[in-house]
Amino acid sequence: MTWLWRSVGGKLLLVLLIFVAVPVIVAQQFQAAEQQRKSILLKALQDQGHLVALSVLPLLETYRPQALPELNRQVARMGSERMRLKVLFQPTGAADGGFFFVAVAPQVGAPYLDRDLQELIDTGILDQVGATCSDSRQLAIRYRNPAGEAELMTSASPVRTPAGCWLVITSQTASDVVGSAILRPFWQEPEIRVAAAIYIVMAVLVLLLLLGLWGSLRRFAQRAREVRAGVGGDAPFAATNRIPELNSVAGEFDRLVAAMRDSARALRNAAEENAHAFKTPLATIAQAVEPLRRAIAPEDARAQRALEVIERSVTRLDSLVTAARRMDETIAELMNPPRHRVDLSRLIEHMMRTYGKQTDPTQPQVKMTVEPGLFVFASEDLFETVVENLLENAFSFSPASTAVDVTLKRRRGQAVLSIEDRGPGVQPENLELIFDRYFTLRPHNGTGHGAPGNQGLGLWVVRRNIEAAGGTVKALNRPGGGLSVEVTLPLAR
Repeated sequence: MTWLWRSVGGKLLLVLLIFVAVPVIVAQQFQAAEQQRKSILLKALQDQGHLVALSVLPLLETYRPQALPELNRQVARMGSERMRLKVLFQPTGAADGGFFFVAVAPQVGAPYLDRDLQELIDTGILDQVGATCSDSRQLAIRYRNPAGEAELMTSASPVRTPAGCWLVITSQTASDVVGSAILRPFWQEPEIRVAAAIYIVMAVLVLLLLLGLWGSLRRFAQRAREVRAGVGGDAPFAATNRIPELNSVAGEFDRLVAAMRDSARALRNAAEENAHAFKTPLATIAQAVEPLRRAIAPEDARAQRALEVIERSVTRLDSLVTAARRMDETIAELMNPPRHRVDLSRLIEHMMRTYGKQTDPTQPQVKMTVEPGLFVFASEDLFETVVENLLENAFSFSPASTAVDVTLKRRRGQAVLSIEDRGPGVQPENLELIFDRYFTLRPHNGTGHGAPGNQGLGLWVVRRNIEAAGGTVKALNRPGGGLSVEVTLPLAR
């Protein structure tokens, strides 16, 4: 629930739900109000029709053929284009028992009346009234007259006389304001359409605003991933933004990226300069020890021990300078990793050919299985450092004459590199700790086939480099003994 309130996507979802729910609720209210209004209008029309029928009732009760002109005048006076009046008669004992027109207003021709009579028969109202010729009916029957117009039949008032059954029908045309208001669906009302148009415009503007904001944020995120992965060139954040109000944010991101790249560049330069500055005097000290060793008599044990301490300290300082440089370069890689499309399969094969030239049978031997055509976004130097550190770690713990398996394969759209040794493995509780800085399971002066002066930085550098390239690394104990380190990187498309 917190995500809905804090996320732009969550707010967009809530807005969509509101924009869908509000019209439904409002439409229900409009429909209820419209039904009530139509009921009132219909009741008024029905009462009006009933009064018209009552006004001609005396003429019908005393009807004689001589009174037909008077009946026509009375009907014509009360009928109009707005309200149509029809007087029908069913003689007592008629053979077919049907009605026929006696008077109508407004006046129409005989063919029209024939078709209109058929339309009335189709509604079923003539059969219902003709059966009893009693009980005035308030109606709301829609039908289409011979002219093709929609009419609303509002009342049917029957009058029983000795001559037969009279029926007075009133109807309202759709062209009339009141009739159209009743016949027309509520959503066709002009005010409803105007309100709906305003609502749709408002909804579209709000959704466009939120979608624009959401889209810019997603483009910012994509550009940030490209910066982290070192792909996409130098395209600025400002180029991905389409909302003027976010230009300042995009500009700050661009300045942040520029500062980060400058810092990474300065860190690389400082690491190289510092290493060079320290290694020069260390090399000088190491060279100066040799004439001293020749000048000191072998029986001078104290002087010989002093020389050994100097040599070990120089070696220790040299490894510390190398470790410090590797740390600085790794941090620079994390800040601004150089990335391009790398043929990982070819790179691994090239490196393994060098390690595969090992001729000493007592040394660990490399066995390689590489699937061709696997490309990743990284840099050759970065990945060479990863492989060298993993192999150094595997060699240092591998017994003599054993194999180190190097495997590169594709798995679920990713490149998976695994390096396995036949060493003692790692305690389960230390499988994650071995990737921590300065954590080591070897003495600091080195053992086995590892290099002297180990500082516990190799696997730390591996994890930092792989994570900088957007991948993961993990360590597992092999079922048959030994350690397996697995590196996973997304394949470049």
